Amino acid sequence: MQRPRFRHIHRAAAAVGVGGLLGALAAVAPAQAAAPTTDCAGTVCTVTYTYTGGLQSWSVPTGVTSANFDVFGAQGGSVTGTNQPVGGLGGETKGTLSVTPGDLYFVFVGGAGVSANSAGTSTTAAGGYNGGGAGGGPTSGDSGASGGGASDVRYGGTTLGDRLLVAGGGGGAASTGGSTGDGGAGGATTGGSGAGEAATDGTGGTQSAGGAAGNGGGASGTAGALGQGGNGGAVYSGGGGGGYYGGGGGGYDSTSGAYGPGGGGSSYAASTVSAAVLSSGVQSGNGKVIITYLDDDLSIGGVPSGVTATATSASGTVVTYTLPVALDPDLTTLPAVTCLPASGTTFPVGATTVNCSTTDSDDVTATASFTVTVTQSSGQGNAVSGATTVDTGEPWAGSTPYEAALGGSGAALIIGGLLRRRHRRLLAAGRSRS
Repeated sequence: MQRPRFRHIHRAAAAVGVGGLLGALAAVAPAQAAAPTTDCAGTVCTVTYTYTGGLQSWSVPTGVTSANFDVFGAQGGSVTGTNQPVGGLGGETKGTLSVTPGDLYFVFVGGAGVSANSAGTSTTAAGGYNGGGAGGGPTSGDSGASGGGASDVRYGGTTLGDRLLVAGGGGGAASTGGSTGDGGAGGATTGGSGAGEAATDGTGGTQSAGGAAGNGGGASGTAGALGQGGNGGAVYSGGGGGGYYGGGGGGYDSTSGAYGPGGGGSSYAASTVSAAVLSSGVQSGNGKVIITYLDDDLSIGGVPSGVTATATSASGTVVTYTLPVALDPDLTTLPAVTCLPASGTTFPVGATTVNCSTTDSDDVTATASFTVTVTQSSGQGNAVSGATTVDTGEPWAGSTPYEAALGGSGAALIIGGLLRRRHRRLLAAGRSRS
């Protein structure tokens, strides 16, 4: 399964629409429930897929290059009543995939197996959606519990060969009239075997083969296969769980009268899945698939490279600048950008950093900054660092600022100093003549 192969499918989706593409994929049941839910808390977004009985999909959002997948298989059917055998729990497979924005992943969520039926109908208990094996029967309107379906995520197409992560379904329970006969747990690299009599129990699927069928000298079940659990062999025998390879269906031992439960399906993670963890016997009821990713594509554009202004006094000047804008390809309505100090306020002489920020419901706050530099105009009291007095050559009290320009109070200061010097010289000359 190579990524370039899928590019043709993705381009077709762009041309005819995702609905048209999916409709052209054969042997896929239509979805029967609402679209998956997406919830974002800060930068973390979670998409949850529940059981629909049909194909679902996930298109990678703009800016997303990695995603975590948590896949849960479905539970096998149980035997109704108190202290009766129960279906095996579904497995869990989780890991991380590198993804490309715009690519499409196909999601199959397994359905729980049907519990053993003794209601007098003539219908065999169908296996749970996505590979669960059917319960044994019917005879006299009774049937065994069926296996739970696997859940999986596929890329590049919808065939079994396109699966990247698989969580096995649990095996269906066997009706033995007692507490034994639980279905095998789904999940891990090898699914669990049914917990009845060894000869009649279906075994779990592995990484290379389906689980063996239970027999016991009576009616045998069928073995599991790639993606498919085996069927129960007799009226109260359990079906195998779906999986990477399905579990075997339970059999029937006519000598002991024991009915066998189904084995659980195995789980799987492709080599492209990093940090993969495969767990057994986790999920009750229907399966589910949870995709988690970081949505941090909010940014700020149009940030000034720097703003300069000239003040006519030491108190600064009003500076107006163009407000930057928020950028987020996921949003049709962009959030506002706030900058402090704000445009139109008085900036002091010198360099001032303006800090801007914006946020939305599903991203971390985006920030940006730029500098506003205000200088004081020459001839209007321009500050000169380190200026000295004209009288003594010593630093002015406080050192700075000293208004050295010939104008305003600076001129008066200089002229006054010169007059005082001339007056002292005249007085000294008068004393010497007398």
